[in-house]
Amino acid sequence: LREGAELVLFLYGLVASGASGADLQAGALAGVGAGVVLSGISYFGLASIPSRYVFSVTSALIIFLAAGLAAQAAQFLSNAGIVTGLDQILWNSSGLIPENGWPGRVLHALVGYTDRPTVLQGIVYVGTILVMVGLMQMTAQNKRRALRTA
Repeated sequence: LREGAELVLFLYGLVASGASGADLQAGALAGVGAGVVLSGISYFGLASIPSRYVFSVTSALIIFLAAGLAAQAAQFLSNAGIVTGLDQILWNSSGLIPENGWPGRVLHALVGYTDRPTVLQGIVYVGTILVMVGLMQMTAQNKRRALRTA
């Protein structure tokens, strides 16, 4: 239902912009065609990769996403004055990858990239990764142990 409402609002915006009917139809067909092609490539591409590799990559991405969110939360707490100390800048990579450029924004959304992270953010980021990897290793060991005893 939500997607349908979004589609109606989007199409209304296109119609209100004064585009011709032929342009709207061509755009709709191109969008549907691109969606079908990309869906097919994604499906058949992912189906040909062994699932253990797919899950390993997605697990790693989720770990980095969680670490980025935790580091951002730590910075919010520091900005609010709830957590004090450790607010020294670890490094400044704004000259290499500025956070407000498109690569910086993409990295910020995916892994919590900050061009001037604080010591607190670094500790929380690395700590989150270590805890998550440790928990995954413990879970894998428990599964292996259960399979051996079964």
